Amino acid sequence: GFPCQSFSIGGAERGFCDPRGQLFFQVIRVAETIKPKVIFLENVENLLEHDEGKSFQTIYVSLAKLGYIVHYRCMPTHEYANIPQTRRRIYIVASADISFSQAFSFPDPIPLTTKVADLLDRKVKQPDVYYFNKRSSFDEYIRNTVVSTAFIYRAYHGSIKAMRNRKCPTLTASMYSPQ
Repeated sequence: GFPCQSFSIGGAERGFCDPRGQLFFQVIRVAETIKPKVIFLENVENLLEHDEGKSFQTIYVSLAKLGYIVHYRCMPTHEYANIPQTRRRIYIVASADISFSQAFSFPDPIPLTTKVADLLDRKVKQPDVYYFNKRSSFDEYIRNTVVSTAFIYRAYHGSIKAMRNRKCPTLTASMYSPQ
């Protein structure tokens, strides 16, 4: 695939104006050169809406011009991978073979049976490098805000929010603290 930061609502949304977004055109260059039977791409769900849908249209048309039949679907991890995470991604499958394309279908959702609690051991203290300095104001804010072990909390743009859906949020580069 190609980097998602250029199309993500968590980023500047510079799309194809961002050098990372332009890497999609390298996918097309490689496809023109080696002509793979199938191209599989993954990116952020916002790719469909980015620039009023023009970015996705560019991707779709670029693949179609090379003779590929394009299938796509937005799929959240908690519905397809049994991972308790709210991470929605778009999957694009482009096939040069009509028979493959006619036989292709995205998988059906599966029940989510894994809980975040199954993946975490809150009794084990991690090395200090993973914790805020106890003298920082953000550490104090965390201690006053994170009051229940019933939830996963998300730090985002200097604030903290309990994830009431009991799923881990997508980890992003913007999950920073002000300190």
